[in-house]
Amino acid sequence: MFKRELITKRPSATGKRTKVYGISNPYKYVPKDTCDNKPEVESIKIEGSPPPIVENVSVRKSITIEITESQTTNTLAESKINTLLTTSNEQIEINAPIPCKQEVSVELIGVNNQGGVYAEESESQAHEEKLMPEHESISSDLATLPAPLQGRYTIRQVSSGRFVDAHEHAGEDFRLVTRTAQNNDTQRWIFVPVGGVFTMQQTSNGRFVDAHEHAGEDFRLVTRTAQNNDTQRWVFLPDPDRLDTYTIQQLSNGRFVDAHEHAGEDFRLVTRTAQLNDTQRWVVLHQGNRKYTIQQLSNERFVDAHEHAGEDFRLVTRTAQNNDTQRWSLTQIGRVYTIQQLSNGRFADAHEHAGEDFRLVTRTAQLNDTQRWVVLHQGNGKYTIQQLSNGRFVDAHEHAGEDFRLVTRTAQNNDTQRWLITGV
Repeated sequence: MFKRELITKRPSATGKRTKVYGISNPYKYVPKDTCDNKPEVESIKIEGSPPPIVENVSVRKSITIEITESQTTNTLAESKINTLLTTSNEQIEINAPIPCKQEVSVELIGVNNQGGVYAEESESQAHEEKLMPEHESISSDLATLPAPLQGRYTIRQVSSGRFVDAHEHAGEDFRLVTRTAQNNDTQRWIFVPVGGVFTMQQTSNGRFVDAHEHAGEDFRLVTRTAQNNDTQRWVFLPDPDRLDTYTIQQLSNGRFVDAHEHAGEDFRLVTRTAQLNDTQRWVVLHQGNRKYTIQQLSNERFVDAHEHAGEDFRLVTRTAQNNDTQRWSLTQIGRVYTIQQLSNGRFADAHEHAGEDFRLVTRTAQLNDTQRWVVLHQGNGKYTIQQLSNGRFVDAHEHAGEDFRLVTRTAQNNDTQRWLITGV
C-alpha cells in the first residue's frame, strides 16, 4: 500500500522550501551520511519489498490512488530535483543530484504513470515550478463564427487581394482560380450552412465547390454538380484579429484552401497543409453591404450619431432603435477599417485635441488616417477600436449630461473600451 509521507526539516539558509512529489511508502529512507564540496548523484534506498511496479512511473501532484499520511524527518539538499524512479523486487531507488550545501524540507505526495515531474519551491508563499510531462495533451478553443455565413459573398485572398472565380467549362476542369475584381456572378458565391460547416455554390451556374484529393491533380479546387458528401463541405474559422477574414478547410481531409500566385499556374486554388500565412487567409464579404451594430460592452447601448451640423454629427450611444442610424458598414483597407453610418454614408472620424474632448463625429470621405480604425478581436465577439492616426481607443461617456457621446481615450483596459460588433 502506497501512502504519503511528509518529510520535513528546518528551513534552508535562503528561507526556501522545496517540495518533490513522488512515490511514498512505509519504508525508511537511508541516505548516505557524507558528501564532498561538489554535487554528486546520491542513491537513497527504501528498504523492504513493496508491490512490484512494472511500468516507468513519474511524479505528479495529481494522484488517483488512495493514500494515507504519516510523518518523518530527513534532510535533502536544496536544488531543482530531476528524479528518476527505478524498481526491482527488493527495493526502490530514487536517484537525484544532491549538492550538500543547504537543508530543505521535502514533501512526497503521490504517483501516476504518465510521465513528468512537478517540483515546488516556497518562500513566504508557495510557488510551483512545473516541468513538462513527456506526453502533454494540448487543447485549444475553436473560434466561433462572429456572424452567420449565409447568402451571397465574394472571397478575396489576403496575400494578393485577388478574387475567387472559376472556369465554366469542362476543358478547364471547372477549376477555381483567383482574378482581379470583375463584379459579376462568377465571383459571387452562395453560402449555405450545413450544421457547423458550409457548402459554396458559384452564383453564375449553381455548381458546388469541391477539390481533388490527390497530388496528381495538385489537390486543386473545382466546381461540380451536387454530390452531398464531405468533399463539398467546408469549415470556416475566423481570424481572431481581422473582421470577415477566415481560413477555409475541406471537411473530408482538413486541408486548407490556398492559391498559386503567378500566371504560370493560372492562379489556381488548391488545398495544402496548414502554413499559417496570408495565402491561406480569405476575406469573405457579404454582397448586400454587410451591416453591423456596435454596442458598448459596459452597458450594451448602441452606437448611433446625430445627423445634422448643429450637433457636429457627433457619435453617441442610445438604446436599441432598430434603424439605419444604428447600423454601420465596415470596409477593410489592408489591416484597418473605415466605418460608415448606413443611413447617410458618412465616415466615422474624431477630433484630435482635448478642447473638443476627442469626440467622435461623422464626416464626408477624407481618405486619411483619422477615418481609419484598427479593430482588434478580444474574444467572444468583443473588440477594441483604435483611431489609426493616434492609437487612442474608442470609449464613451455613460451619463446623459454628456449625451452619452463617444470619445477617444488612452488605453484603460475596461469594458467601456470594449465593443460588441454583430452582423445584421
